[in-house]
Amino acid sequence: METARAFGCNRCRLGCDFAILRAICGKVLTDLQIAALIRDGHTRLIKGLRDDQGQQFEARLELDSAFKVRPRPCNDRVAAVAESLEQVRTTR
Repeated sequence: METARAFGCNRCRLGCDFAILRAICGKVLTDLQIAALIRDGHTRLIKGLRDDQGQQFEARLELDSAFKVRPRPCNDRVAAVAESLEQVRTTR
């Protein structure tokens, strides 16, 4: 089920509370990022997220065991290595 603010389960009227907000940590997610969260349980590295104090950070978004979206911060070096490994895997 899709609304202007979120994607959610079509069984919400039966009590399912699964939802992914379009805007997380001050960043509006693309349809591809939301699809990756649903399909893979995580996104690629997203730049320009903001914490509660307004500081920018980079993170991958992932679904936790309760199916809630959580940012998983990466430092620059780890993120760069992870991105390059992910690109190698997808080209094979």
